[in-house]
Amino acid sequence: MPQLQEAGVNISLNFMDTSPSNGLLSKSPYTKRSGFPTGNPNFGDVHHYYLALDCENPDSHPNTRFMSETGFQSEASYIDYKGVAHPMELGQATRFMEERTTFNQGHDIMVNQSRRHFTLPKDILDQEHFSYYTWLSQI
Repeated sequence: MPQLQEAGVNISLNFMDTSPSNGLLSKSPYTKRSGFPTGNPNFGDVHHYYLALDCENPDSHPNTRFMSETGFQSEASYIDYKGVAHPMELGQATRFMEERTTFNQGHDIMVNQSRRHFTLPKDILDQEHFSYYTWLSQI
């Protein structure tokens, strides 16, 4: 911990310097519990991002002592997209949207998440329905 003292960090305060973590093993000497993945319900905290599971089903989330991050992929708001994209770029199969979604099949996962709970038009990702799609991806 000398590096923290040299950086001017008050080490007399309790803190955990990483997230997620498996918690603190010992305060003296300062030793973190190691291991991955985190998620032991007795230690540390969990980041939970299982995108294909049902976001509204409580059983889709792990039992844990503390979950500091959780979520499902969503789109930005339509208003935000309108401010930075040409109208012809607002739809699934455009380069702009493919670059915005940072993982494979991102749009499909978001649409399938919405289809679990809503009746969607077949062409939900076209330009005509795009504002509806972005809104549904956020709820």
